[in-house]
Amino acid sequence: MSKYKAMLLLQGKLVQTLHFGPYAKNWWISCLTHDLTYTFLYPVCLSMKTITIVNHRDFIITVVQNNFEPRYICQSEALQSNICRSLSEAITSIYQQAFFTKTRLDGLLVMGYCDSEICKMLLSSIYFHSYTITTGSLNLTIFGIGKSNNPNWNYARKGYRSSFVHNFRKTRLIFFQEFNNKEAIVRIYQNFQEIQTFCDTNPNSIWNKIGILTQFTGSILFGLEHEWMKSKISKELTLLCTKKYQYVYKMKKNFINWKNQESNIIELTTKLQEIYPPDYTIEDCELHVWKTLLQYTGCTNRTPFGKESTFEFWTQSKDPTNNQAMLKQLYENRYFSTENHESDAAILECISGCLRC
Repeated sequence: MSKYKAMLLLQGKLVQTLHFGPYAKNWWISCLTHDLTYTFLYPVCLSMKTITIVNHRDFIITVVQNNFEPRYICQSEALQSNICRSLSEAITSIYQQAFFTKTRLDGLLVMGYCDSEICKMLLSSIYFHSYTITTGSLNLTIFGIGKSNNPNWNYARKGYRSSFVHNFRKTRLIFFQEFNNKEAIVRIYQNFQEIQTFCDTNPNSIWNKIGILTQFTGSILFGLEHEWMKSKISKELTLLCTKKYQYVYKMKKNFINWKNQESNIIELTTKLQEIYPPDYTIEDCELHVWKTLLQYTGCTNRTPFGKESTFEFWTQSKDPTNNQAMLKQLYENRYFSTENHESDAAILECISGCLRC
């Protein structure tokens, strides 16, 4: 049990590009488990804020962002730290100023990462609990999971993501591995830039192309041969069915709220983001089911522009004139940015045309 009592003031948010992208490892903290075959990870949420009493004095720690990495600020009464690279650096700098001491504090303990309740809250909106496994000398981090019928992928699918750090051409680089609908992909990053991408039908073929770590198969480097990973994938189908039932229930509540709201219009992508966790990948077939359900219940796609936009507006109104007020609001507030985007300019013109109808 930690000697500090931390309280979560603000949970913060998970960001797809930070917590589930190539630099995701920076945004997760490892905690010891009783099983040595894997280590669970807990998110460092952007804008997360905790307060902890240390030596009868309040210390507030806030998570901020610097490029693709987290940074930390500690505040206590009138004292505030610089933007620090580590939790321990932030809390220690202020503690030493406050008490004129050279004592160093453990930032993870002070911020509450050993508090089971705080860790539970941080995981509350996460579909898959990320973890690390060891393969030879490599520490492989798994950020996503999915189950398919493809034996060449060890039954993983789009949504599965893993990464590790290793030397490549005399430089230490990040290898980020994932699947799309048809291929396995390895992206190589250096200094926050993608420098090379390899694609093929399966992980083994990709790593044959890359030509390093030849003592391992591609499936092992993806993390797909690890026994615990295989058991998680095999259980994923049952878990997925349970989760999707919960999502349908949430969507039902959204339908009720939609019916009672003043406007008849919703933006479909935004609504789906409200019911799915931020790390969940919505498959095309699943999106098609939602659209079919909307059509079956009498809703209509009123999006006044083409497929180049990610926005999709649906209405439950049978009279399209009822939607003009909402379209006008979108247009006047320039909901779609037109800076250097010809397609967005076309979208605005389409909306303008709708308003003139």
